[in-house]
Amino acid sequence: MSDCFENVIVLENEYILDSGGHGQDPAHFDCLQTILDRKWDHAIILQNFDLVIKTPYQLSDLSELLNYTNIMGFEFGLSSRYNTKADWTPAGMKLFKNETGVPDKILHTRMRVRKSMNQVIISKVFVKSIFEKLNMHKIIKLFDDNDNYGVDEMLVQTLYENYLGLDGQMESNCTQNHNDILTRLTHWDFTGPNGFDKECHSKWKRHGVCILGVEYLNELFKSQMVTANKMLTTFDFGTIACMREMIKMNVTGETLDTVWLTSFPQFREMQMKTNGTYDRNTFDSPHATQWQWNQFGLIARRIELSHQYYLNKAYSDMVELVNAPETSSSQKRVNEDPECPPKKRLRQEKDNNEVYSKKADKKVSNEDYIFKLQETIYQMSLAQQKLGRELNICQNTNVEINNELDIIQKQLIAEMEDRMEAKEGSLEAAIIELGVQLDKLNS
Repeated sequence: MSDCFENVIVLENEYILDSGGHGQDPAHFDCLQTILDRKWDHAIILQNFDLVIKTPYQLSDLSELLNYTNIMGFEFGLSSRYNTKADWTPAGMKLFKNETGVPDKILHTRMRVRKSMNQVIISKVFVKSIFEKLNMHKIIKLFDDNDNYGVDEMLVQTLYENYLGLDGQMESNCTQNHNDILTRLTHWDFTGPNGFDKECHSKWKRHGVCILGVEYLNELFKSQMVTANKMLTTFDFGTIACMREMIKMNVTGETLDTVWLTSFPQFREMQMKTNGTYDRNTFDSPHATQWQWNQFGLIARRIELSHQYYLNKAYSDMVELVNAPETSSSQKRVNEDPECPPKKRLRQEKDNNEVYSKKADKKVSNEDYIFKLQETIYQMSLAQQKLGRELNICQNTNVEINNELDIIQKQLIAEMEDRMEAKEGSLEAAIIELGVQLDKLNS
């Protein structure tokens, strides 16, 4: 295909890729280096089952707005996914090709490992600076460790978040944790096993992500995201075919504008540097901007889904046991029937002992499920309190970027308050249900 189409490139090297993320970083950076001499401003790193849901014109407009800005999410790296005992200082990794002029603070400060999704929008300015200034072999090898799982979601984020003096890099690093709401549309669902899932519109889930069937077309059509995941051709090819027609007809959702992009601190930093007003010491990176409202909403939804699943399971299991018919004997107790023959009395005593043993087991089993229900309510209360604290922080955070974002914040605060009130009602109902089940057990 590369012989027929100028814009199709096949790498000379082949990489072994697996579900643990191994081989992804070497392959992606080999690809980025291969296209470096070509004309482009931003690259989107993709993986299996990703689908681009914006037209080439929209992507071009977005790239022009972003200038040299990179878009990605940040979370703290999971210690189970990388070697925490390795030397993560730039000096220890011999990260710089030339250390002359690099401040000691940069050279000898341990880099903070960061993670997010592999799907990122990365600028050519940043990529070019990486290959010009850094030795990538060792740091790629450190992350691409066969002993760990999920190793492919940290390299770009770690290079971008730790200030190394690279072109196109965010200098202020004021954001400790934020969610990327531009790169990839995903319907997460952490309740229950993979396979059939009634919470997914498509009723099917893989690796905690709902498969985006044609049921999601309206959401895909309206989304501001650039890509979506997961699409499975073997499950529903209609989504891909319809998205192709939408792109062909140029009707694929909104084109992002400068006002909306100001919710990203790296974008605002770029704007200030462009017009000469940036000051690292005074740069304002609000604690609660648009991506964080989205993140809190996602947390709330996860809490709702997970507790709904476990409470329903606890209720159904417990009710089944509580309402189960008890094993009983139609015979009288031995001490109540002195006329009973000795052999029959012994057999009857044995039967009665078995009956009482089953009743005792049933009571213990009921108590065990009630204990589980109590524990579920307790954990639900803790999660509710955590969400309440997060909401309180959001409400007390003054973010004055523009009137439009202020309106969005007010709407999201109102939605979260409604959700909190609804969950408080669910908690009260769960506590009442617990009392009913306890009364049944003791009666």
